[in-house]
Amino acid sequence: MGRISSTNCKFYINFQFIIGFFISYVFIIIYSIIRFICILRTIRVKWNLIMISIITVWKKQGI
Repeated sequence: MGRISSTNCKFYINFQFIIGFFISYVFIIIYSIIRFICILRTIRVKWNLIMISIITVWKKQGI
């Protein structure tokens, strides 16, 4: 009986480790996706500001 319980304990520890690893991996993926979306949004906002400034400069120069 002692050997069976020790193997069960090992399996349980490995299982917990795998679940923890999986959860942290998923969390890292979600975090990187959110950061990527935020970076894209800031780039888009900056791009809009750049385009607006270029258009205003063109209008001032009469193009």
